[in-house]
Amino acid sequence: MFSTADAVVIGAGFAGASSAFHLSRLGMGKVVLLEREHSPGLHASGRNAALADPLVADGVLAQLAGEGMRFLQEPPAEFGDGRLLARTGTLRIGTRSDLTALQTKVLEGQGGLAGKLHEVSPVEAGRLVGVLQEARTEAGLYCEWGGVADIHALLRGYVQSFISRGGELKCHAPVVAFRRGSDGTFEIEVAGGVRFQTRAVINAAGAWAGELGRLAGALRMPLTPYRRHLFQSVRLESVDSRWPFVWDETNKFYFRPESGGLLLSPCDGTVHPAKEPAEDPAARSLLAEKLSATIPRLAGLKLSRGWACLRTFAPDGRYVIGEDPSLEGFFWAAGLGGSGVLASAGVGRLVAESVVRSEKGVDKMHPLSPARFLTSG
Repeated sequence: MFSTADAVVIGAGFAGASSAFHLSRLGMGKVVLLEREHSPGLHASGRNAALADPLVADGVLAQLAGEGMRFLQEPPAEFGDGRLLARTGTLRIGTRSDLTALQTKVLEGQGGLAGKLHEVSPVEAGRLVGVLQEARTEAGLYCEWGGVADIHALLRGYVQSFISRGGELKCHAPVVAFRRGSDGTFEIEVAGGVRFQTRAVINAAGAWAGELGRLAGALRMPLTPYRRHLFQSVRLESVDSRWPFVWDETNKFYFRPESGGLLLSPCDGTVHPAKEPAEDPAARSLLAEKLSATIPRLAGLKLSRGWACLRTFAPDGRYVIGEDPSLEGFFWAAGLGGSGVLASAGVGRLVAESVVRSEKGVDKMHPLSPARFLTSG
């Protein structure tokens, strides 16, 4: 079986679904979105804490975070009337020096946040979030702009809008082979023998992006998947669903209200191969240690369940977006490091614009371009 397309996007998580969505909005002809699993978003895009956190220290990534916040607050009409963002606010806690450093970097990248950031004392932090009373922290930084995203509605909106414009979603379609024709087109073979021919391939395969790039013969990209855990606590009478999510900038853990209890992460990160991650019992112990040391009221917190997902990073912590400098027509949408909830709207736009203007050549000067790794490739 053989099919042609103007563009093929591989991976239907946030990066891939947004890229397909933006390509369709820009009038790209036939776009096919391939997903290895039985439905989109079964890995990092569907297993994250749904944090819409605008406090991004990297100035380049901060611009995409701001774009993502605006998208979540005012999504396109075609996404329907459902809310994509619950504006709970965000509360960072930690040492004064850590919070001051964060605030300085954030405002350098997003000066518009100045009126939305408020320094709070430990006592005020305890009033905002009851379990922080008696917490061992020096200061707090509250941002009224952040909140919790509806990750399923966001992903569904990208995919359904893309399909409504004639796009095709193919699930159960892991890529098994690439071939490059003499005319510069790609032939992509998926499991079962189905093949697609296209001039533009977008690699949005998440933790598998590095492997996919090597399969295609692209620049060897230094992408590394890391395992991180999330845990759900038992129900707690003291939890208020209106609390902002709390991130400890110094001790590195976070939590937010969820299902009558708390959703928490110890912010762990261990290198892991690109495959389904199992829960590591050590992560529960790490979370317990951090909570006991910082928040006495959460010492001995009982957890009802836990799970792990993979977050993929480039060495400099920045995304890898744009055309491969050594393989014309092959585009990267990778290395989002678990920030796809907020970054996806801007990432998809950048990818789509890169595909549309590809005849003008690779923009090697863009700070997110994969060309920055030429010297290490």
